[in-house]
Amino acid sequence: MWFARLFVLLHVLKLVTSNTTINLEVQMRYLKQISLWLAALGIIAFALLFFESDMLWKVQQYNLFLFTKLFFTQTMVVPGGLLQYLGMFFTQFFYYPWLGVLLLCAWWLLLMVVTKCALRLSDQWRVLALLPIVPLMVMIVDQGYWVYAMKMQGYFFMPTIGVTVALAIPEFMRGPVTIRPQDFASALKGEAISVKYVQQLNK
Repeated sequence: MWFARLFVLLHVLKLVTSNTTINLEVQMRYLKQISLWLAALGIIAFALLFFESDMLWKVQQYNLFLFTKLFFTQTMVVPGGLLQYLGMFFTQFFYYPWLGVLLLCAWWLLLMVVTKCALRLSDQWRVLALLPIVPLMVMIVDQGYWVYAMKMQGYFFMPTIGVTVALAIPEFMRGPVTIRPQDFASALKGEAISVKYVQQLNK
């Protein structure tokens, strides 16, 4: 009897140990993935603060945000009002450029996570989650003197918030479609996308 109990106990310990090992491997994999994204965002943040610090401060000078019901109501009556309201809210933090860049990078990190989940990118293709960040960063560094002529307030955060929400909504509505790297190659060659992915879209 004691032998059976000892056997069960050893079996349970083996299961716990194996699960712990698997969990550690999963945690290390995600840590490696997040560290890659954070390193890329750190380089971007340094470049923005080093080269565009003055411009970022001027952006918030031309931005107006008020914590009043009237301001909120007037912003909501135009198309995309909520997006602009959120953009203006975050733009005011560029008064301290480091704080504004930190919030912008936080939004970009969220966008990368949403991109990876929405496209179900495998670990070897996780670097593709950085692609949406590139045009958003170019949009900022290529602003130049247009910062004085641009009339749309909250412009620096609006595209980031909009793209993040647009990618997140399908993820919450239904399961995302799995797209493999082979499908990108097929699309570039002009071949039709596999029928099973079309069937997934119709579910």
